[in-house]
Amino acid sequence: MKTILFSLLLLLGGTVQAADFTFSGEKTDFRGFERYAVSTPQGTIFVVCPKQAAAGKPWLWRSIFWGKNGGAVEQFTAGDLKLLEQGWHVVIAPGDVSGHPRGNAAIDAAYNLLTQEYGFSKTLSMGSMSRETLALFRWASANPEKVDSIYVDNGVCNVKSWPAGKRVPNSGSKGSGSAGSWKLLKETYGFASDEEALAAKVSPIDWLEPLAKAGVPILMGCGTIDTTVPYEENGAIMKERYEKLGGSIRIIFEEKGHHPHGLKDPTPVIDFIEANNH
Repeated sequence: MKTILFSLLLLLGGTVQAADFTFSGEKTDFRGFERYAVSTPQGTIFVVCPKQAAAGKPWLWRSIFWGKNGGAVEQFTAGDLKLLEQGWHVVIAPGDVSGHPRGNAAIDAAYNLLTQEYGFSKTLSMGSMSRETLALFRWASANPEKVDSIYVDNGVCNVKSWPAGKRVPNSGSKGSGSAGSWKLLKETYGFASDEEALAAKVSPIDWLEPLAKAGVPILMGCGTIDTTVPYEENGAIMKERYEKLGGSIRIIFEEKGHHPHGLKDPTPVIDFIEANNH
């Protein structure tokens, strides 16, 4: 119905845009901004709206940990709040936590609804922290033409490092790992053994070529003493491979462990996202 009404308005010379339609889902408050629970054919997503949308309706994709109050993600959320103040929408549309391709359908549904029914930009910025990075790169690598930029904070780039880590024999990792998440990853992909899982190409560092070819820039925030997702086993490998493929990638180091997520000063992230908004 929204699409039909929008088309009629355009034919009649109206100036109302799809952006002016109110989301029909439940509305709650998030730090002074309206947040809507929006139904899609693949489940519910959350859309956090600026007071006034910027030209072109730019938006950011976020995932499972977004918007927690205080604690480990407060600095990460602070950057998004500044972008909301500047007219960006933030969309929480998680994919699969193990990075399986089946999770792409949920992000596809969000993308199609928002761009077709609500006039959101056809390209988006994507940001993740920790294991959210698995879902981010799975979708981005399958849809590089839709991605303006990628920002990752202490992100999981290599499943041999996390969730395998030193808990899994022959992983080659010094990371702490997670037995439960490693078990889930094997079950999700149907791997019969540790050896099969370790040999598979199921890490973001394995999916970089389409993004490099499309010229998608990557910014990474990495903790220098992160023992959960060690830089040497994750960001360093991604940087080496992406640059070898001709991609643009920048690393910002902070002296911290895996937490807190986000930079103390989010300005470099905001500048990066806005500079690459097409």
